[in-house]
Amino acid sequence: MDFVLRPGHEVGEEVRRIVLGEIDGALEQLAQYEEEPDLAIHLLRKHNKKIRGVLRMQKTGIEKRMFTQVNSLVRDSAKLFAEVRDALVSVQTLEFLAGEFTEDVPHGVSGIRESLEEVHVRLRDRTEMLSCVEQSEAAFTQVRKAAETWNWSRVTMETSLDGLVSNYAKARECYNTALASRDPEDCHDWRKYAKYMSFHCSLFGELLPDPMLSLATQSEELASWLGEHHDLAVFRDLMDERSEDVAVWLSNLAEERQSELEDLSFERGESLFATEPFDLRGELDDKIAAESVS
Repeated sequence: MDFVLRPGHEVGEEVRRIVLGEIDGALEQLAQYEEEPDLAIHLLRKHNKKIRGVLRMQKTGIEKRMFTQVNSLVRDSAKLFAEVRDALVSVQTLEFLAGEFTEDVPHGVSGIRESLEEVHVRLRDRTEMLSCVEQSEAAFTQVRKAAETWNWSRVTMETSLDGLVSNYAKARECYNTALASRDPEDCHDWRKYAKYMSFHCSLFGELLPDPMLSLATQSEELASWLGEHHDLAVFRDLMDERSEDVAVWLSNLAEERQSELEDLSFERGESLFATEPFDLRGELDDKIAAESVS
């Protein structure tokens, strides 16, 4: 189902439809895990992030105890597959750096790639992963049952805008922190809230196409840059543990790419977070009022 709040429908029922749809999507990927594990993990993470993003937008509309329980279940489910995902990304990062940033690939890159791929395959194909799938299926099944019983009438336009602006304020705060420190962990925290922002703005894409569609595109691109920045930081840590000269070469390439991504991200952040949260809320309230009159 479409990840968007449709005009002419109760907001609570729309959010319920979206959350249950994403949960069902996650369960579908888990059911197909043995066919294509890497693809299933990738798509499962997408559903996972969307569920958590929607829940975060509705923190004031969902009972606190329920929010905490469900958010923890979904978050912990994703952690079960984190090692496999990170191992695959290390291979993909090496291939990207070696293929995009130089025509003269030094001797030894293929050996590092093989060793990284061996780690990825070993982690992915270990028998314990089937237990992780079962645990995740149980968690999402529990989440679905809980979500079906919630009082969705408490989820309104007001609570949705509250959540959107609250997350925007947090993303803006993380931008300022990352700008001051340039620390990879601060950039990673910023990415999380930029990603949530892209989800929230996408949800309002049909209700408030101006400015939400543009904000959704800009924040999604920002989150992608920051996600790559984090993957490169993890990759550099792996290379720093190795003794080969080619590992130093790869780490330097990763650092160069990180610098490019930082320039792009901070330039985007300057424009994307120029508006004060209070002013953003006022602008959105005015647009909602204008839409209701028309």
